[in-house]
Amino acid sequence: MNSFGQYERTRYFPQLDGLRAVSILLVLTIHSHVTQLRVLNGYIGVTVFFVLSGFLITTLLLRESDLQGRVSLRNFYIRRAFRIFPLYYLVLGANIVAVAAGFADNPGDFGQRLVLFLTYLNEFASPGTFGHSWSLAIEEKFYFVWPLLAFAVPAVWRWRPWVAAALVVLCTSAGLVGGYLGTYAPIVFGCVMALALHNPQSHRLVRLLARPLPGAVLGVVVVTVGLLSRTDSHIHLAFGAAVALVLPVLLIGPDGAHAWLRWSPLRFVGQRAYAIYLVHPLVGSVIDSVLPTDTVVLTVVHLVLMFAGSLVVAHVLFILCERPLITVGRRLTGSRRAVETLPSTTP
Repeated sequence: MNSFGQYERTRYFPQLDGLRAVSILLVLTIHSHVTQLRVLNGYIGVTVFFVLSGFLITTLLLRESDLQGRVSLRNFYIRRAFRIFPLYYLVLGANIVAVAAGFADNPGDFGQRLVLFLTYLNEFASPGTFGHSWSLAIEEKFYFVWPLLAFAVPAVWRWRPWVAAALVVLCTSAGLVGGYLGTYAPIVFGCVMALALHNPQSHRLVRLLARPLPGAVLGVVVVTVGLLSRTDSHIHLAFGAAVALVLPVLLIGPDGAHAWLRWSPLRFVGQRAYAIYLVHPLVGSVIDSVLPTDTVVLTVVHLVLMFAGSLVVAHVLFILCERPLITVGRRLTGSRRAVETLPSTTP
């Protein structure tokens, strides 16, 4: 993909579904008992999801603006609500039942934390059952604020890159001192890359990153930074920036750089990543109740069963809940197919 026009006409990037699959597989290692996999630092999978969210949401909004002359925030929020809320609250309900039945892992003060889960303030909840959903609350706030900042007021549209630049400075500064807003830095990095790729002039500059040599260097940087990361704070400034910089390689770079991400099984998993993300700790806790993990072999078996079980549950939810309700949201808003064919943005 060598031109801006080709990029602009491309409505689906299958390799991003493959990247989502790699990210969710990394996340699964966090909740596995295979201690040997800790070297992968699986929590960086969340950082990849954050970068993708910023990139994809911004690209969807930019393309809607180009196609329709404006962005309907009402329609955007309706589509997001049908995409996110039904599955989220369904799985939250399943966790409530699991806690009551004694199958949930580390329920602790679940009753007190439930109020935070119900109101998408998950990042302020103490660790325990359903605590992994903190990242969804971060993304939900991004979905609400970023469109208002960058797409609500026409007079601000021409200043959109400057708004994004200000957010980069704000979030990066907060991240360097361990502040709350630092968590949003990888998302903002994704927004900036989306803006750069959407502009013909900056697209030409960004395309330089997608050439074989810079692309290979960036790939090595991403892997190296990911493996060297040793923090559980989820504020991965360097890694988030590296992932954002490598996106052009995966989107418009040589086919050999991203063909493997278009592998059908990876795309299948990636398209169900949101449901897998939601259900995998609960599936793992159920397996814990019947399978001992006192040997390395059994810990590997546990991980395989957790992945397989989560994928089966996620596929059922995808067929019966997720996909039908996404369709309802699109029909209610009359969204044009060309606007809503990029991969889903939620983990």
